[in-house]
Amino acid sequence: MKLILVTGIEQTDKNKLLGMAVSTLNNGTGYKEFYNINFNGMDSIKNGFIRLSDIKNSYLSIYDELEKVLNSSKRNAFNIILDASFTLNRGYGYIPLITDRFFSLFKPDVVLLIENKLEDFKDNPREFHMIKDQQEINRAYCVKFASDHGIPMKAIRVNRTEIKATVKEIQDYLTLVAKN
Repeated sequence: MKLILVTGIEQTDKNKLLGMAVSTLNNGTGYKEFYNINFNGMDSIKNGFIRLSDIKNSYLSIYDELEKVLNSSKRNAFNIILDASFTLNRGYGYIPLITDRFFSLFKPDVVLLIENKLEDFKDNPREFHMIKDQQEINRAYCVKFASDHGIPMKAIRVNRTEIKATVKEIQDYLTLVAKN
């Protein structure tokens, strides 16, 4: 079994892209080669946190919750894709959702970072800067944790005019990871 961490900001539509990629890869088999767990938004963080100090106290319960989901999912598939966000934009700043502790506990085999092509957002300067900032922060976290834990990392840029090409690139990467 491989644990594949797929991350990126909401504006990449990675949930939709992953859904298309995984459904095609699993098509026609009674056994799911890939099982997609959507851990985005982490409702306990999105809905429950007002103070930053509360976040640190909740990581353990969030990771315990994830561990239960992962353990039950291992029976359903050979490879698990964990769709999660590195950061959450809270207006007053970005909250890190995936920490060093996550990598120590779950030891993902690879990290796939899905990013937007910034030129797709040049018409809207506010959105452009917000996306640029969050993608840079996510990339920095991703590179740091992947480096610290010796985990291979790949970045794929979403091609908004060629969604099928982006889905194919994701499928090719998932297939490559599953075979190695």
